[in-house]
Amino acid sequence: MDFRSFRKAFNEQDPKYLSELQKLFTDGNFEALFKYYLFISEQEHQGEETISAELEGLTNDIIDAIASKVKGLPLNPESRRLVFFSRLNSVLCKNLILSLDRKNFDPVVVLLNKSAESKILKDELEELHIPCRLEESSTELIQQIEMLQAILIEEDAGTIFNFGSKVDLDLCYLSTVYEDLAISSYTDNAFRTNQTINLKTLQRGFWNTNQAIPDFRTVSVYECWNHKALPQEIIEYSHKVDQLCLLTQNPMELFEDLPENIIKNFSFTSNQQEVETIMKSCSEVLAISDHLEDPMKMARKYGCDLRNLSTGRKWLYESIVKKFDASRKFKVTVNEITGKVSQPKRKTPRLVHFRHDHSAPIIKHISTDISNALRNLGVDLLEIDLSALHQANNLKQEKVVNEERQNIMKKLKQFKPDQALGYNAFGIFPSGDSHLLEKLDIPYNGLFFDNPFYSKQIINNTPNKDMVRIFTLDKGLLPLLKDCGFRNSRYLPIATSAQRFSMKLMKTAKSQLLFTSTVKPSQTVEELAKSCKSQADAYFVEFAFPKILKGEISFQKILDDYYSETGKTYYPPDFYSFIETWLKLDLQGTTHLRLKVVNALRDYNMNIYGGSHWKNYDLPEKHNYMEFLSYHELPSVARAADLTVCSSPINIQDGIQQRILDCGAMQASIITDYRPILERHFKLDEELFVYRNTQELKEKTDFLLKTAGAREKAIKKLYNNVMQNHTWERRMDEFLNMI
Repeated sequence: MDFRSFRKAFNEQDPKYLSELQKLFTDGNFEALFKYYLFISEQEHQGEETISAELEGLTNDIIDAIASKVKGLPLNPESRRLVFFSRLNSVLCKNLILSLDRKNFDPVVVLLNKSAESKILKDELEELHIPCRLEESSTELIQQIEMLQAILIEEDAGTIFNFGSKVDLDLCYLSTVYEDLAISSYTDNAFRTNQTINLKTLQRGFWNTNQAIPDFRTVSVYECWNHKALPQEIIEYSHKVDQLCLLTQNPMELFEDLPENIIKNFSFTSNQQEVETIMKSCSEVLAISDHLEDPMKMARKYGCDLRNLSTGRKWLYESIVKKFDASRKFKVTVNEITGKVSQPKRKTPRLVHFRHDHSAPIIKHISTDISNALRNLGVDLLEIDLSALHQANNLKQEKVVNEERQNIMKKLKQFKPDQALGYNAFGIFPSGDSHLLEKLDIPYNGLFFDNPFYSKQIINNTPNKDMVRIFTLDKGLLPLLKDCGFRNSRYLPIATSAQRFSMKLMKTAKSQLLFTSTVKPSQTVEELAKSCKSQADAYFVEFAFPKILKGEISFQKILDDYYSETGKTYYPPDFYSFIETWLKLDLQGTTHLRLKVVNALRDYNMNIYGGSHWKNYDLPEKHNYMEFLSYHELPSVARAADLTVCSSPINIQDGIQQRILDCGAMQASIITDYRPILERHFKLDEELFVYRNTQELKEKTDFLLKTAGAREKAIKKLYNNVMQNHTWERRMDEFLNMI
């Protein structure tokens, strides 16, 4: 179809054009209509003369025609679920969804394309515990709208937020059909709906309250009724947010010495009667001191977050409510027992949390969960990202390294932490013959969920080992850690996040078994021994590797057997060389044992997720390699499988594997390889099914796949155990009691 000729004929009121257009409506050729619609919209966007009425009229005609063919499915007006549809700017989309009033809505974001930008946004939103799904749009409008309505029903939607433009006919249609239950955004022409937000008004120096804004929070508020001047922190923060409103009785005095380009960053009110109206649009209350009682009460009263600009700490509204409720319950309980008000005895430390989220995909999620849990427990926390420092170190960019270290020192001196913590030793870096934190007299807590000895930083850069407290998930490593001088080592299991896995599930193909793990290219014992740095290490590999392949993975036992069976009187000759050797045994042994698991279950349909090295192996006919699985996709995939099979890495000698707790939190069935410590935390084969060899794995897998009742009972029991004993808040509470 020649749309330019079509358009010219329309402008000249050519009867042939009008009959052709009418025929498209009559035939229900919405795909052709949609293409024409996009064509004239593109012309208008490029500045060509276009009659807006034509575009609006065509929109209404198409919507009316579709309405005759698509049934408007009823929504649930009592549901808190808000479905947020978007095709547009990812940054603005993220800001909009974060601004929604969490007291009134339970949002899920639906991104209507599967671009790389959408996938990044999906990860960012789910990191903030906001569920998100990607859907590919169809050019067939009827099919597209039916898909969107199916999502609304599936998500039990009570409200819709359409974030799009007038060329998004599917969203225009939803706004028309559900105009009482839809909120729409626009820049020029509003969708037909009773609640709209004009995005052009969301800018500095402006606040308003149209029909939708009370549910849409965009404003930062600072209460300064009697102030004579604005604090510098507030002035600096005004550059970072779109709307900052001051509650003041002295606006002229506050702005007297400020340049015009700064003044325009603020709006203000000097009328206390307007506060209620303003606070309906407030996203966060600002404070700049340690006296937070009044700002916190204000945040709690109006359902806002609280941000302390002096410390950089932020409390989410949910955390404030939880803190108030916990405090109230505590005081009531104590008063009932003693008749007097009491306070908890534990002093909460000021902690700096060192993060290096790019070192492995899962580390970002674990570090975020640790930070959130500590903040919810009332800890004053400073987060420092070490990614740039590590990258500069690796590239030998000395200037950048020095600049990053100076920035870190500046933050530490300003925050004045009592202690520091980091995941897998990130945060400890050399400073002469010591490490930075030792020189600052700040004790370091290393949370190790891999083998601590694999970190050269922890071994090489800690001459004063009393300054370092190692928390390891592997109870079996404690004796060796203490023998190496780390006397403050403690056992602390890994944990999981209830919030992370509470999101609604995506549609995923069913499978009997799920296996998600990494493998490496397979090496023989000869190849492994040849890669060792010393002959002594090679002898140990030749002795240890066959034992590992038989399932004997105890680090200490293999070493003891090596001494007794070979008559060796002194090994290892070089400790650091030996640690590298054990890492090679770990990676190769883990790979071989996982391949044995896959082979043992060859008669069952199994989906395998993990790194690309799986492509190097000839998998059984009933097994499918499904590429890498992100942490956000895990719940849907695990719940779609009858049973998740877990094979722990060898570096977990006697600890809990992360997958066990995650499956517990997401209410999925799991069977895992045995570790002695599991008996301390779980009722084996009642809450958690375990196997000690491939024969036991096959027998229990067969039983569980045939007995749905046994799986369901175990799922409920494991979920209750994990929620009570193995959340990150519970784990960080244990951590605080240990330091």
